[in-house]
Amino acid sequence: MDATLYPVRLLTAIFGYNRYFLLRNAVESFFAFGPQGDLLLVDDGSDDRRIVEYLASIEERPGVTVMRTDRTGSGYHGGLYANMNRAIDHAVAGGYSHVFFAQDDVQFLWRDPRFLERAETVFEAYPKVSIVVPFFFRAINIHRVRARYVPEQSVGVWRDPNYGIIDQGVMRVSLIREKGWRFRESENANSAAWKEWGYCLAFLRDPTVGFVPWPQAWRGKQLQGRERKPKREFFLKPLSQEQIEKLQSLPLSEFPLHEDFCLPWGWWCRTPYWFVPDRREYRTMLKEVKGRRWFPWLRAS
Repeated sequence: MDATLYPVRLLTAIFGYNRYFLLRNAVESFFAFGPQGDLLLVDDGSDDRRIVEYLASIEERPGVTVMRTDRTGSGYHGGLYANMNRAIDHAVAGGYSHVFFAQDDVQFLWRDPRFLERAETVFEAYPKVSIVVPFFFRAINIHRVRARYVPEQSVGVWRDPNYGIIDQGVMRVSLIREKGWRFRESENANSAAWKEWGYCLAFLRDPTVGFVPWPQAWRGKQLQGRERKPKREFFLKPLSQEQIEKLQSLPLSEFPLHEDFCLPWGWWCRTPYWFVPDRREYRTMLKEVKGRRWFPWLRAS
């Protein structure tokens, strides 16, 4: 990246709604381990008093902007993509070069001082990458995607040509402006538009972000799953220096699995836990990964 050509500034946008402990975990982990840059926190009209108070406590911090959607009397929730478009407008108006979209059920696990540099290296090497994804792979479904990921040794990423775009990761603001991009109402519609333009995803070899285990989730605009408090300061243990070095030394032939690095403070640390509160769905998926080293007793039925 050549800072003389344009100002290199990253905006991290975190989106949340009525999940207090998850939101606080995501934001505090950003302050501790997130990439250098400003934070935009977009709340979709939460009515939880704890969230309102928490937002008020952080919005005066330097580099932090809080946006809140007024849903008074509407009974509506589900405006992720509308709020992502608000984040785009904020990034463009603020002169940011990149925007990092994240949701409140994630946690930043270690600070990579070269995070934005590595993302920009990917964009320079592969102009048809729409978004760079710094998230760990989930062991419970890695067998589904292993065959379709294309390793790119020169920049240390896997490209996924099956998706045009997803709703979490780093994008170039210049590309968003070039395409006049506005997120549509569904994941499939967004991906199809970028695939039609010939774009794909890229996943970093040494990711920095993990998913919180067993979060509450919105299904049919209803909140499902019980509220969980973090066992310690965070839901997941931040990566140690030893883990970071191990992660950075992984070859592209070996995926950085969530279950190997993103360990909760609890008895399920070595379990391929799922990320939704529906236990029946979890058990169904476990049957598909029978024989993996975490659950060696799972066998074909």
